[in-house]
Amino acid sequence: MRSVSPKRRWIGVLAAVLVLGTAVPALGNDFGYPGNHAANNGVHEVYRSIYLTYNISNDTGYVVSYVLNPLPDITAYTTTTYSNYVNDVQVYEGTYGDLGGYAAAPCSPYARYGGSGTGTWCKPRYVKYDTGTHPSAFNTYQERRHFACHELGHTLGLFHRNSGYCLDVSGVSYTLSPHNQNHLSDLYG
Repeated sequence: MRSVSPKRRWIGVLAAVLVLGTAVPALGNDFGYPGNHAANNGVHEVYRSIYLTYNISNDTGYVVSYVLNPLPDITAYTTTTYSNYVNDVQVYEGTYGDLGGYAAAPCSPYARYGGSGTGTWCKPRYVKYDTGTHPSAFNTYQERRHFACHELGHTLGLFHRNSGYCLDVSGVSYTLSPHNQNHLSDLYG
């Protein structure tokens, strides 16, 4: 058996601590900062591009009106009025091949940032549905509502959560888990 010098052992332990020290909080934290900025506040104005297909527009509107807006601490509504300074979220669809999945919710390249800790925000955030690269992923209203709930959940600061609800990376749920509703209540309530 080969012996490892104390110096090399210490470097290995330090490297493991650094890797675990940076990975564990990200895995353990399924809400807010770091890296997942909410879109400013509990009032959520969602701009639906006039170029959205009817089904995408309709099912995004459904999630805003019947999933987000009924939450006690969220006021959500859609608009077709574009404003970089007012819209919390701007929804688009197209061919985005670089999203790494069917949809994404990044901060706009022109976003303003503010807040701190779990209240860190950027405004506006985009919701991009990659209907061009993955058209069959948006065939049913359940799939479209799932993507809308999932991505709009990210714009409120929620992370992926394997729970059978819409922040799960699989399935077609379009409801938020009680766990995630509690997170939203803690931040926006």
